[in-house]
Amino acid sequence: MVSHCRPKLAETHFAGKNIWLLKATGFNRGRGVSVFDSMEKLKSLIHFYSEFAETPGNLVKAENADEQIQSLIMSVKSRTFVIQKYIERPLLIHNRKFDIRVWVLVTHEMKVYFFKEGYIRTSCSEYSIDEEGINRVGVHLTNNAVQKYCQQYGEFEDGNQLSFAEFQVVSPVTE
Repeated sequence: MVSHCRPKLAETHFAGKNIWLLKATGFNRGRGVSVFDSMEKLKSLIHFYSEFAETPGNLVKAENADEQIQSLIMSVKSRTFVIQKYIERPLLIHNRKFDIRVWVLVTHEMKVYFFKEGYIRTSCSEYSIDEEGINRVGVHLTNNAVQKYCQQYGEFEDGNQLSFAEFQVVSPVTE
Protein backbone atom coordinates (compact mmCIF):
# COMPACT_ATOMS: atom_id res chain seq x y z
CA MET A 1 0.00 0.00 0.00
CA VAL A 2 1.24 3.49 -0.78
CA SER A 3 2.40 5.20 2.43
CA HIS A 4 0.15 8.25 2.03
CA CYS A 5 -2.88 5.93 1.82
CA ARG A 6 -2.24 4.10 5.07
CA PRO A 7 -4.86 4.80 7.73
CA LYS A 8 -3.53 6.63 10.77
CA LEU A 9 -4.79 7.07 14.29
CA ALA A 10 -5.17 10.66 15.34
CA GLU A 11 -2.46 11.74 17.78
CA THR A 12 -5.12 12.17 20.48
CA HIS A 13 -5.94 8.47 20.23
CA PHE A 14 -2.49 7.21 21.13
CA ALA A 15 -0.11 8.22 23.90
CA GLY A 16 1.93 5.04 23.95
CA LYS A 17 -0.46 2.93 26.05
CA ASN A 18 -2.85 1.44 23.42
CA ILE A 19 -5.96 1.77 25.61
CA TRP A 20 -9.43 0.66 24.51
CA LEU A 21 -13.02 0.79 25.82
CA LEU A 22 -15.33 -2.19 26.10
CA LYS A 23 -19.04 -1.32 26.28
CA ALA A 24 -21.71 -3.91 26.95
CA THR A 25 -24.61 -3.13 24.61
CA GLY A 26 -28.03 -2.10 25.86
CA PHE A 27 -26.94 -0.35 29.07
CA ASN A 28 -26.50 3.24 30.23
CA ARG A 29 -25.22 5.24 33.22
CA GLY A 30 -21.73 3.78 32.93
CA ARG A 31 -22.88 0.20 33.43
CA GLY A 32 -20.86 -2.30 31.44
CA VAL A 33 -18.09 0.12 30.45
CA SER A 34 -14.50 -0.96 31.08
CA VAL A 35 -11.11 0.42 30.08
CA PHE A 36 -8.44 -2.08 29.07
CA ASP A 37 -4.96 -2.19 27.56
CA SER A 38 -4.28 -5.85 26.82
CA MET A 39 -5.86 -8.77 25.00
CA GLU A 40 -5.77 -10.77 28.23
CA LYS A 41 -7.80 -8.09 30.05
CA LEU A 42 -10.28 -7.94 27.16
CA LYS A 43 -10.77 -11.71 27.25
CA SER A 44 -11.28 -11.71 31.03
CA LEU A 45 -13.78 -8.82 30.84
CA ILE A 46 -15.85 -10.50 28.13
CA HIS A 47 -15.77 -13.77 30.05
CA PHE A 48 -16.85 -12.01 33.25
CA TYR A 49 -19.69 -10.02 31.62
CA SER A 50 -21.03 -13.03 29.78
CA GLU A 51 -20.73 -15.59 32.59
CA PHE A 52 -20.38 -14.13 36.08
CA ALA A 53 -21.74 -10.59 36.20
CA GLU A 54 -24.09 -9.73 39.04
CA THR A 55 -27.61 -8.58 38.43
CA PRO A 56 -28.38 -5.04 39.69
CA GLY A 57 -30.61 -6.38 42.47
CA ASN A 58 -27.62 -8.14 44.02
CA LEU A 59 -25.44 -5.04 44.44
CA VAL A 60 -24.07 -4.42 47.91
CA LYS A 61 -22.81 -1.18 49.40
CA ALA A 62 -19.04 -1.13 48.95
CA GLU A 63 -16.46 0.07 51.47
CA ASN A 64 -15.04 2.84 49.26
CA ALA A 65 -15.96 4.86 46.18
CA ASP A 66 -13.76 2.93 43.74
CA GLU A 67 -15.32 -0.38 44.85
CA GLN A 68 -18.84 1.09 44.62
CA ILE A 69 -18.20 2.34 41.09
CA GLN A 70 -16.71 -1.03 40.07
CA SER A 71 -19.78 -2.75 41.53
CA LEU A 72 -22.07 -0.48 39.47
CA ILE A 73 -20.05 -0.93 36.27
CA MET A 74 -19.81 -4.70 36.59
CA SER A 75 -23.50 -5.16 37.41
CA VAL A 76 -24.53 -6.15 33.89
CA LYS A 77 -24.70 -9.41 32.06
CA SER A 78 -24.13 -9.21 28.33
CA ARG A 79 -22.93 -11.24 25.38
CA THR A 80 -22.72 -8.36 22.90
CA PHE A 81 -20.21 -5.52 23.09
CA VAL A 82 -18.83 -2.50 21.32
CA ILE A 83 -15.07 -2.04 21.43
CA GLN A 84 -13.62 1.33 20.55
CA LYS A 85 -10.27 3.04 20.67
CA TYR A 86 -9.87 5.22 23.75
CA ILE A 87 -8.71 8.80 23.25
CA GLU A 88 -5.53 8.71 25.32
CA ARG A 89 -4.74 12.42 25.02
CA PRO A 90 -8.16 14.11 25.46
CA LEU A 91 -8.82 17.78 26.03
CA LEU A 92 -9.02 18.37 29.79
CA ILE A 93 -10.43 21.01 32.11
CA HIS A 94 -8.05 21.54 35.03
CA ASN A 95 -6.48 18.15 34.20
CA ARG A 96 -9.86 16.39 34.41
CA LYS A 97 -11.94 14.75 31.67
CA PHE A 98 -15.21 16.26 30.55
CA ASP A 99 -18.00 15.68 28.07
CA ILE A 100 -20.53 18.01 26.50
CA ARG A 101 -24.27 17.38 26.71
CA VAL A 102 -26.51 19.02 24.14
CA TRP A 103 -29.99 18.28 22.85
CA VAL A 104 -30.81 18.06 19.18
CA LEU A 105 -34.18 17.37 17.56
CA VAL A 106 -34.33 15.98 14.04
CA THR A 107 -37.81 15.89 12.52
CA HIS A 108 -39.03 13.34 9.99
CA GLU A 109 -38.57 16.09 7.36
CA MET A 110 -34.88 16.18 8.40
CA LYS A 111 -35.12 19.63 9.97
CA VAL A 112 -32.57 19.97 12.74
CA TYR A 113 -33.14 22.01 15.91
CA PHE A 114 -30.27 22.57 18.31
CA PHE A 115 -31.02 23.60 21.92
CA LYS A 116 -28.35 26.14 22.85
CA GLU A 117 -28.42 25.52 26.64
CA GLY A 118 -26.35 22.37 27.02
CA TYR A 119 -23.90 21.65 29.82
CA ILE A 120 -20.50 20.16 30.51
CA ARG A 121 -20.05 17.14 32.80
CA THR A 122 -16.69 16.81 34.53
CA SER A 123 -14.77 14.11 36.33
CA CYS A 124 -13.71 14.97 39.86
CA SER A 125 -10.46 13.00 39.53
CA GLU A 126 -7.33 14.03 37.65
CA TYR A 127 -6.94 12.25 34.34
CA SER A 128 -4.41 9.44 34.38
CA ILE A 129 -3.70 6.42 32.21
CA ASP A 130 -0.91 5.05 34.36
CA GLU A 131 -1.23 1.58 35.93
CA GLU A 132 -3.51 2.79 38.75
CA GLY A 133 -5.46 5.37 36.75
CA ILE A 134 -6.51 3.02 33.99
CA ASN A 135 -8.44 0.92 36.51
CA ARG A 136 -10.26 3.85 38.15
CA VAL A 137 -13.40 4.20 36.07
CA GLY A 138 -14.32 7.45 37.87
CA VAL A 139 -11.33 9.04 36.14
CA HIS A 140 -12.65 8.10 32.70
CA LEU A 141 -16.46 8.27 32.90
CA THR A 142 -18.02 11.66 33.57
CA ASN A 143 -21.68 10.73 33.97
CA ASN A 144 -23.39 11.52 37.25
CA ALA A 145 -24.33 7.89 37.91
CA VAL A 146 -20.60 7.14 38.29
CA GLN A 147 -19.26 10.45 39.62
CA LYS A 148 -21.69 10.66 42.56
CA TYR A 149 -19.76 7.84 44.26
CA CYS A 150 -16.41 9.65 44.08
CA GLN A 151 -15.09 11.29 47.27
CA GLN A 152 -14.51 14.64 45.53
CA TYR A 153 -17.94 14.75 43.87
CA GLY A 154 -19.10 18.37 43.64
CA GLU A 155 -15.81 19.74 45.03
CA PHE A 156 -14.83 21.57 41.84
CA GLU A 157 -18.23 22.23 40.26
CA ASP A 158 -21.71 21.91 41.71
CA GLY A 159 -22.80 18.39 40.76
CA ASN A 160 -19.72 18.09 38.54
CA GLN A 161 -21.45 20.23 35.91
CA LEU A 162 -20.75 23.54 34.20
CA SER A 163 -23.09 25.62 32.08
CA PHE A 164 -21.60 26.93 28.86
CA ALA A 165 -21.44 30.40 30.47
CA GLU A 166 -19.57 29.02 33.51
CA PHE A 167 -17.21 27.19 31.18
CA GLN A 168 -16.31 30.45 29.46
CA VAL A 169 -15.11 31.76 32.84
CA VAL A 170 -13.01 28.72 33.88
CA SER A 171 -12.02 27.57 30.42
CA PRO A 172 -8.37 26.51 30.81
CA VAL A 173 -8.62 23.52 28.54
CA THR A 174 -5.41 21.52 28.26
CA GLU A 175 -4.24 18.57 26.19
